[in-house]
Amino acid sequence: MSYIVAYIKFPLSDKTYPVSCFRSDLAVNDRVIVRRIDGSLCDVIVTELQYLNWDCRAKIECKTSESSIDDNDQIILPNNSPMAIGMVTADVFIANLKERGWIPIRPRQNLYKAMVVNTNNTQTAYIFSRRNGIDIQLLPTASEKKPRAFSPYQGSLTEGRVVRHYLAYT
Repeated sequence: MSYIVAYIKFPLSDKTYPVSCFRSDLAVNDRVIVRRIDGSLCDVIVTELQYLNWDCRAKIECKTSESSIDDNDQIILPNNSPMAIGMVTADVFIANLKERGWIPIRPRQNLYKAMVVNTNNTQTAYIFSRRNGIDIQLLPTASEKKPRAFSPYQGSLTEGRVVRHYLAYT
């Protein structure tokens, strides 16, 4: 599921349709290739971008300029299609945190898809990734030693400061 929903329209039409978008580099009036529900590919125009909690079945594959046309006038997608550009999924977000030194740990509840922790001299921070958002917990104490990767979460969300962030409409 993408939280970026692009409204698209076909050339010569004014009717718009919502599609899933996994790119942060698109703008209104960009030409994109969309894979429709039936699997067909269409060259369309982006009319609006919104952050919604929708599960659209059609999705943007790539920009039109990244695709090509074969001898039979069929759209040829680039090898890495569908293209995800930017921090547009929870998996990309967690991967970016891990690259910056955050340590993955094992959540106790199935509510969370992923969980990471980081600590400095004064605080410990946890980020919990869930289906519809993230929870951030700051504890006013630092851990004496760095947590081991994939060790179980030992805390409670009633401790420290907790912020719940819902991805839709932001």
